[in-house]
Amino acid sequence: GGELWGHAKDPITSGLSLEAIVEDGYWARTGAELCLLGAGGSSLAVTLYLINRQTQGGDVARRVVVTNRSPGRLEEMKGVPVKFPIDQENAEYIFFPAVSDYLMEADTLMGNAAVLAKAGISWTIGTEFFDGINYGLFYSDWVLERIIKTLVAEARRLNVSKVLVGDCGHAARSARQFVPAFNEGEPLPVVSIMEVTLQALQDGKIELDPNEVTERVTYHDPCNISRSGWIIDQPRQILRSFVKDYVEMTPSGKDNYCCGGGGGLVSLDEIQDFRMQVAGKTKAEQLQATGADYVVAPCANCKKQLREICAEYDLPIEVVGLHDLILRAIKI
Repeated sequence: GGELWGHAKDPITSGLSLEAIVEDGYWARTGAELCLLGAGGSSLAVTLYLINRQTQGGDVARRVVVTNRSPGRLEEMKGVPVKFPIDQENAEYIFFPAVSDYLMEADTLMGNAAVLAKAGISWTIGTEFFDGINYGLFYSDWVLERIIKTLVAEARRLNVSKVLVGDCGHAARSARQFVPAFNEGEPLPVVSIMEVTLQALQDGKIELDPNEVTERVTYHDPCNISRSGWIIDQPRQILRSFVKDYVEMTPSGKDNYCCGGGGGLVSLDEIQDFRMQVAGKTKAEQLQATGADYVVAPCANCKKQLREICAEYDLPIEVVGLHDLILRAIKI
């Protein structure tokens, strides 16, 4: 007769949270139902977790009831057939998004999953290691090596062919540069989710509605994937395919200004004033000049820094991931 309150943002962390507070076998033993208040990212994440668990023969609630004041949100939730494959062996890709996508960026993670599902791509997320973040890149070769070796071990455990990294600059760079260095055995190619999305779009495996995103959009180049020339054109090709009002920053591409939180500085709140008043001021002026409603930043650190900049300088710009907008536009 009591109440149980929780908060989570994606199928994996939602599932782990639910398992931590609901004892094993509870649903089967009691026949209980689950009521989710609101049809936002958290409720969708819990629902997707339960769908995945039921598919695998796990213990789930007899019925899930979702409530929301907006009938439209409920209708949207009914139409989401996307699943998150967990611990699937022999998949083509093992997916490592940034941990912040699990905790705070549900739309980014669901956009990733929507693309992979609609394109019919074989992929999985491992439960023994599933975070692409690697701060060893900034401060410790030992930590860098340990994380890369753990990532490779998880890929080997599930016998996948390739490593797929989510929308995160340093996560993508650290994996792409150092998986070949610390991998022992068969080659394990590292691919960005943006490369996979563009290929799916060009192959006609996904379709993006050009009438869905009507706001003005600009794109920020994360240093870790743009300075080398690796990821520059791919996100722009994707955005131009369905965003009618796309504008570039000046400068852009390899020459785009850093967000001001590079090298892991974004994690140091003690120097926030420095981050805001030095590089942050230059970035704020660059953002303002675009007149954009959205700035796409496919990087966990860049998102945090840019959101703080927009708040500091009262910029009416929303910071989103590339796949946040794709989630709005993709035709499932």
